Amino acid sequence: DLVVRITSEGVFINEAVVILPDLEAGNGVVHVIDAVLVPETLYEVTFEVDLSAAIEFMLRGMEDFDPEQNQVFITGSLLGWGEPGTDPENQRMEKVSDDPLVYSITFQLAEGEYQYKYFSDAIGQGWQSGEWDGDPNRVINVTEDMVVRNIFGYGDDEVNVIEREEISLAVYPNPASNRLNIVSGTELTGVRMIDMLGQVVYASRTSGLTHEIDVYDFKGGIYFVQVMTTGNGTAVSRIQIVNR
Repeated sequence: DLVVRITSEGVFINEAVVILPDLEAGNGVVHVIDAVLVPETLYEVTFEVDLSAAIEFMLRGMEDFDPEQNQVFITGSLLGWGEPGTDPENQRMEKVSDDPLVYSITFQLAEGEYQYKYFSDAIGQGWQSGEWDGDPNRVINVTEDMVVRNIFGYGDDEVNVIEREEISLAVYPNPASNRLNIVSGTELTGVRMIDMLGQVVYASRTSGLTHEIDVYDFKGGIYFVQVMTTGNGTAVSRIQIVNR
């Protein structure tokens, strides 16, 4: 993110100093700074949580969990600790396996430490729906692309960071300006598009092996297409949208 600060020492964009402001250009007004701003590297981090033990051992009412009626959410410092259920496009996890019952979601995250926790409306609403009450929160240190596997309700479970299974996937055309086509070798369950700021700009539950997205009104730029499938989990493809 870009942060603009005005102090007695000058105007700053992040840590760079504006040395030539308000220069007219063909696409608007630009400012010259004394440093190169390098975008943060984003890593693909998939969270998977297994509900089977929580249901079997009747943890906090999870024995009544119904995949057709109930939902699983994640929140934490990676989402600004938004209250569970208030931002379903970014918090709601998708079912990727029936046996064991596993829910999954993928984020593009910068390197660093993140706290997080799982919630379900089978337990309650908002902050009352957590896998346990209060602290401690789960913690993950992001240094690379990873898959994080947890067991719902068991905070002392070992965090598994594993290599991603290969999914046969084609996303085209790239760049795209009108329609984006997705073809998968595995049954699709959901598709999301995430911009470079980490905001979900498109989300859809789906089925079958193909999906089409109308991107005509999207802003030009780089996006990540996250595809959820049955059995093989998730895959992410980087695409560019260009405006005509």
